[in-house]
Amino acid sequence: MDLFNSLKNFLEEHAIKDKPLLLGLSGGPDSMALFYLLLRLKQEGWQFAIAHVNHNWRVLSKDEAKILEQIASLEKIPFHLLTLDPKNIEGNLELKCRLERLKFFKNLCTQFDYQAVILGHHLDDQVETVLKRLFEGAHLTRLYGLKHVNVIDGLKLLRPFLGVQKLQLLNLLKTHRVSFFQDSTNEDPAFTRGRFRTKIIPYLKGEFGKNIEKPLSRLMERSLELDGYLKEKIAPYQKRIVKTPLGVYLDFSDVPHLVEMKYLIRELTAEEGFYLSCFLIDKVVSLIETGAANKSVRMMGKTVIIDRKKLFILRDPMQDFKSISLELDTNSLGSFKIGPWKVLLTPDKNEPVMTGWTLVFHGCVQISIPEGKYRLIYKGQEFSFLNKLWTDNKVPNFLRGWMPILLKDEQFFKEFLTEEKSCSKQFIPNTFKLMIALEPAFKLGIT
Repeated sequence: MDLFNSLKNFLEEHAIKDKPLLLGLSGGPDSMALFYLLLRLKQEGWQFAIAHVNHNWRVLSKDEAKILEQIASLEKIPFHLLTLDPKNIEGNLELKCRLERLKFFKNLCTQFDYQAVILGHHLDDQVETVLKRLFEGAHLTRLYGLKHVNVIDGLKLLRPFLGVQKLQLLNLLKTHRVSFFQDSTNEDPAFTRGRFRTKIIPYLKGEFGKNIEKPLSRLMERSLELDGYLKEKIAPYQKRIVKTPLGVYLDFSDVPHLVEMKYLIRELTAEEGFYLSCFLIDKVVSLIETGAANKSVRMMGKTVIIDRKKLFILRDPMQDFKSISLELDTNSLGSFKIGPWKVLLTPDKNEPVMTGWTLVFHGCVQISIPEGKYRLIYKGQEFSFLNKLWTDNKVPNFLRGWMPILLKDEQFFKEFLTEEKSCSKQFIPNTFKLMIALEPAFKLGIT
């Protein structure tokens, strides 16, 4: 394989020639091969800078960083250095360092207008990633490992060598006498990558007796194809996702297949910043299929509620407000507070009546009331006829104790969870508008 022309063709397809790239240079054989080829491309007008992260995992790390900076200076390439201290990093060291690298790269791209980060990952890295995810039980659509072009939190990553074996890169370096560093931590079995590289993959190759790179590469390709296919299948349902101050919800009643359900749930939870385990996704799908009511699961501080084929994700836990009440008198207009709700009482201007649990979930309802004295209370479930009314109208159970009801002269007057939308054609004197809204909806002036 002609690596130079392969890289040139890749960049012509995925990058802009007159805008500089940022090379993630570790000093190992992969990134040094990429550095050598980029130097050749520099003669054809391609520009790049270097970003190096000194993880301080080894005694020689500091010296290697200085050598790379000197090489960059000789070639007149801008050089950026990030130095980490493992003593200040708690938890998963590999993961935390990866996140710090990405943060460093993103800050540089923003500050110096680099169009993308280019990295030297190759086919052997792909094999490790696919195997690791396979053994971890990743979803079929997540076995594809690394991507040639990827965007993470707005940071574009380019990996032109993913179809290239490491041996080809080593031969390139040997042919052109390009020096590189040997990072012993890459083969340290104390790290997951090291164990895959030095023990697991050699063992599988030896015992299986056949090439495993190509089949795993095909598995990765099939995974990408499946991911793309399912993205297309769920796109119409994603357009129906409702996002409100309380959270999000989606009706799954017409999602035809459990495979699509599972994928849709994965995408929905990921967008909300958390992930459900395979076990919990199976449980949620089972609850949706059986039409279960008022069931919930919790994961990573998030509450997922399943209610008659609808799935709700609450951004904050629901609280119990049963002991709170609010006195209202149409002689005293203004805004008031009850539980999480802001109440606005104003003269009626022939405003539409808007109630229903979907509007409650959106954070705002309003009605017209005649003059008099009222009280908002959190005791709706004590009225047996309301429980039947709410059940008949399929009002989610978790909302029933969270929305107050309205009493007039201490007698039941109005609830807000069943749907009522109307607008009087004729103005009725001595009426008032009562709007109940969550703070975000109130600020937006939703009426």
